[in-house]
Amino acid sequence: MKKWNKAAFLVVAASLLATPAVLTGPTSAYAINKSEAEVIPLPADLVQVLKDLKEDYVPALGNLHTDSFVKDGSEYRIALSDKKSKITAGISLSLAVDENGNILSLELSDPDREKTKHFDKEVQYKQAVSFIREQVGIDHAVASQGFLSTRKGTGTENLMVVPFYQTQNDIPVNKQMGEVMVDADGQIVKFYQKKQKLPLVADIADPKKAVTNDLAKQSWEKALSMKLVYDQEKAKLVYIPENEPKIDSLTGQVIPGIYVEDQEELKIKGTSTKDLWKNQKNMEKMLGEGLNLTVSRLKYDFVTEKDKKSDIDVYEWKSVVNETATITLDRKTRTPIQVTLDGQAEAILEKPITVNEGKKLALQYVEKYLLVNEQSFELKTTSLTDKLPAWVDQKQGRLQPSYRFDFYPQTDGIPTKKPLYTIEIDANKGKVVQVRVSDTVSPPSNLNQKGLIGEKQAKETFLKTVYLRQDYWYAKAGNQTADIPQLVYIATESSLSHAIDAHSGATEDDWLEWEE
Repeated sequence: MKKWNKAAFLVVAASLLATPAVLTGPTSAYAINKSEAEVIPLPADLVQVLKDLKEDYVPALGNLHTDSFVKDGSEYRIALSDKKSKITAGISLSLAVDENGNILSLELSDPDREKTKHFDKEVQYKQAVSFIREQVGIDHAVASQGFLSTRKGTGTENLMVVPFYQTQNDIPVNKQMGEVMVDADGQIVKFYQKKQKLPLVADIADPKKAVTNDLAKQSWEKALSMKLVYDQEKAKLVYIPENEPKIDSLTGQVIPGIYVEDQEELKIKGTSTKDLWKNQKNMEKMLGEGLNLTVSRLKYDFVTEKDKKSDIDVYEWKSVVNETATITLDRKTRTPIQVTLDGQAEAILEKPITVNEGKKLALQYVEKYLLVNEQSFELKTTSLTDKLPAWVDQKQGRLQPSYRFDFYPQTDGIPTKKPLYTIEIDANKGKVVQVRVSDTVSPPSNLNQKGLIGEKQAKETFLKTVYLRQDYWYAKAGNQTADIPQLVYIATESSLSHAIDAHSGATEDDWLEWEE
């Protein structure tokens, strides 16, 4: 992709400032593959950027016209769409470009985008890496494998996500600089880059003093455990990594986790009904009783009411001062996808609730508002360890702990690969602040468990494809992040994107799940 000549661009930009370049509505303007009747003039080099973008990465640009073009500081922002009027929904593209021709952000919105098409992981990953290499002008490192975004209602369903990072001492600094999202056709759908503040070289460990990769891998292998699960997409039993150890590069020892996980099996009766999510009145009853909101103080908004092509419905109850609630439903089935509370609670507890108190709240929410019939689950509880590192400020009110509860449907003691429900509890607020619901179903009752390989064999096979690299890793505890990163050995993304067939023992390609 051609880079701009900075001096030439500044001359062109100066001429634009003398005349208005922004329209009040989408009007036919400069359009690739369209007439020369230009309502909004664009700098010649920006036109070239758009043409190169269309040719190499965003074919949909061929059907779009310019809606607006503005200068915002040292950035240039352009909005394009295929809309013929203000009320029609269609494809749109927003783009931010710096004065050197580097794309800073890109977002392509298409209400008709295919969300079920199969990926060619290798081809689309190469496309993502190529785009990053062209746009990022500083030293950086790209994840060795793309992640798959599967969550409905986020606008990123069925997209490959490839994050990238800046480097220090030629080592990736694990503070994400940006990411690119690619659809199954190889088209760039989202991208952003933002330069991060790097730690001083004097403050961080010298990679020359690190133990060898082989020594680190020995510790990593001992710490790894494998888990037998049911993979719904593959309709089979597989072994997957249960943890992702981190090894201190200077000592070769496993780094103790800041979070601890507990697992238990349980049955939940389920007393919910579909009518609960049927209308505004019923949802507001849930917000009041289940999330302790004073709904009368909130302003209701049916966000997607006029969006006829949307496959989700989004409702908001807004507050100027305190918490705002958002509910996302599947439009066709009227079932919940996500519930979130954002903002400051009307009242904060004098003392954070315990993890057991949080678990009780999570179980009550699932039973009363989500689950219709009795079902067996494996419940995974994630919470902060009691022995936090010294850098964590534990003075009253400084640390904001939360508890996460993942509910995995199970049959005959075997859980699903992905949770059906994920509930997050804010310990200081003492209530549910996020609910996520997936399309996971229970494993079939006729699971074939004869002839399964054991965890030891699965682990030995899995380790044959594992490679470690070094990262400068920032530890996190609740709302706090360590000031100085730790030099660690971790497994590469491509190493972790495998599963072991529990019957044949064969290594299979697998996706890493993306979490925003």
